[in-house]
Amino acid sequence: MSTAKMKTRRAGHRGVLTKLLKKVEPSSEELLQEYDVSELSTIRGLIVKKQETIDQLNEKIVEELSEEEVSEEIEEADRYTYDIEMSVTKLSKIIKESEITDKQSKWQPFWDSFSAAVHDNLSLNDVQKFNYLKSQLFGEATQCIAGLQITNTNYGQALHVLKQRFGQPHKIVQTYMQSLISLPSPTSNITHLKKFYDSMENYIRGLESIGESHESFGSLLVPIILNKLPGNIRENMVRAHGGDHWNLPSLRQAIQHEITIKEAGQSVNGDDIEPNYTPTSAFFTGTNRNYANQKGKRDITKKPCIFCQGVHAPLACKTVTEIEARKRNC
Repeated sequence: MSTAKMKTRRAGHRGVLTKLLKKVEPSSEELLQEYDVSELSTIRGLIVKKQETIDQLNEKIVEELSEEEVSEEIEEADRYTYDIEMSVTKLSKIIKESEITDKQSKWQPFWDSFSAAVHDNLSLNDVQKFNYLKSQLFGEATQCIAGLQITNTNYGQALHVLKQRFGQPHKIVQTYMQSLISLPSPTSNITHLKKFYDSMENYIRGLESIGESHESFGSLLVPIILNKLPGNIRENMVRAHGGDHWNLPSLRQAIQHEITIKEAGQSVNGDDIEPNYTPTSAFFTGTNRNYANQKGKRDITKKPCIFCQGVHAPLACKTVTEIEARKRNC
């Protein structure tokens, strides 16, 4: 392959890489509002894979260049490498922090389910229970009991190790509370507001599931959650709530009510509606996601023609052109 052709291929890969890097330019809070952790992990993988392809092309190109040209190539490659390393490090930190939260918060639901189906099942001996247990674990949970042979005695030891690592109540409470305190502040956008509310509810229900009452932590969370809300949302809630003292149940209800009102308003006037999905091709081909959403928004918010229900202005209607027919359709 000629040097010119390799440079052309590299330019194409760099173009895709630049688009991926732009996706992760926003702050960590903004990224968590826009993407799920699994999506961020996919973006990180694509960045790394694309960089590997570019590195391979760089090596082939350098072999064909003069000494003067090699120096310029290395400097240019280093600039790209720096941006890539910064982005990958940023994504890795976000993903790692989310994984830590996930491990602690998922233990109790897992244990409740496993206890009902296996641990409390009198027809199973401990070896069978241990086999079932190991088949349900992955990642760090698998590693921490990897050295234990499957025996009756080791089943109890395995449970002890897992509970020490993931099931200590104070650690779970701390994880849920830290997750609530660290929730990214939403914008007034209905999608961001709903994601904020769903995450908040998930963590609060997690606390309640391990016996923590909202009376014990609500007074701490109420001002924190209120301060995270956009000013206009907060004003609407305070106006509806009056001068009464906020508690956690009333705050949760008020946020849900605000979401319901915004959804009802959108269904009437069609404003600010965003599609509930992102086309797969838009993500993997590097199509600008925001552009896709904006395009969907523009298409949806156009008011239908009163004569034929098409998406155009009534005066531009070419389907129903007769005056009498238009009168009948009005």
